[in-house]
Amino acid sequence: MIDFTANRIRKIGEKDHFGAGNALASKGKFRQAISEYTEELKLDPDYPEALMRRAIAYTSVGDKTAAMADYCSVLRNYSSFDRSAQVLARIAELSGLRLQKDVTPPAATSDAARPALPLPATGDIRPQRRRNAIAPFTIKTTTGANYLVKLVNVASMNDQIWVFVRGGQSYETKVPLGTYSIRLALGSTWYGRDDLFGPETRFIRLRSKRGQDEKAYLTLAFRKEGNQIIGSMISLVGSVDGNLEQEAMTRADFDAN
Repeated sequence: MIDFTANRIRKIGEKDHFGAGNALASKGKFRQAISEYTEELKLDPDYPEALMRRAIAYTSVGDKTAAMADYCSVLRNYSSFDRSAQVLARIAELSGLRLQKDVTPPAATSDAARPALPLPATGDIRPQRRRNAIAPFTIKTTTGANYLVKLVNVASMNDQIWVFVRGGQSYETKVPLGTYSIRLALGSTWYGRDDLFGPETRFIRLRSKRGQDEKAYLTLAFRKEGNQIIGSMISLVGSVDGNLEQEAMTRADFDAN
């Protein structure tokens, strides 16, 4: 069994500034929350969830200019239509403008229009009895973001396995033999299969660290060698010595078959 470890989820011993910011914001301590989000963004300047939360905190303390800057950063780096609609709506609110109907669809005008749903339980998000599912697959996560893990069979793109893993939990299952690419969506608040984690969703894929083959995106080979079934394990706990790093991908890439 191979242990693939992502390099920049969160390093061991590294403070969870994002989580600390959320905790402070929930108590109405928005200025302290801004400081925590800012520290998180020093580690990952384009982290959309932190930018969105900091923008909301800036709005709460009346700093519309700073909020606008953060929303524009999200819009510039993550310009899927759904995300753009959410951000444009908030920019319009700050500017006192009224968006045209063809810019923002009614279902995407605000988070309030799309109520959050209960987090799915850790496990297959599309439960089904898979034929010949004999190879072990394990996912380990750290406390914080929740993960939607998508395995796509490279030989048949319509053959997909979707697994939801709550932050801090692990999951073990079995999959059919074959080679699969892996795509990850992560975030905190769940809005369902269509909207995933809302405008704060991060889409990433894993690849070899720089200095190795930079185009070697991770694939998992589940195979049989003699009488032995070879499976895989992915650890998203974070490690300084991890052999992988993450790369942002678009929603379109995540959804592609």
